Amino acid sequence: MCLVSDGLKYASIILRESDRPQKRFDLISYGDTQGPDPIPYARIFKDLGIFINVIEVAENPTTRMQDLALHGGGKYWLVRNSYDLALSHV
Repeated sequence: MCLVSDGLKYASIILRESDRPQKRFDLISYGDTQGPDPIPYARIFKDLGIFINVIEVAENPTTRMQDLALHGGGKYWLVRNSYDLALSHV
């Protein structure tokens, strides 16, 4: 099991050190967010100037993934399967 909150925590450590002028984190998820709420991490990212884009691979959108993109200052995309993801050029 991969926890979204853990991934965001570790990514923030790396991206905080980056000297790139624009920082973003692209999260590809199937919508399962077991574990701690990732929204507080999204707010930290946004405060650090790091934007979170969320690509959800699912039949239906989840509020949690949409909120993660919203609070992370990024964009949200829904794709139905990995084939659609490859074609989407997200």
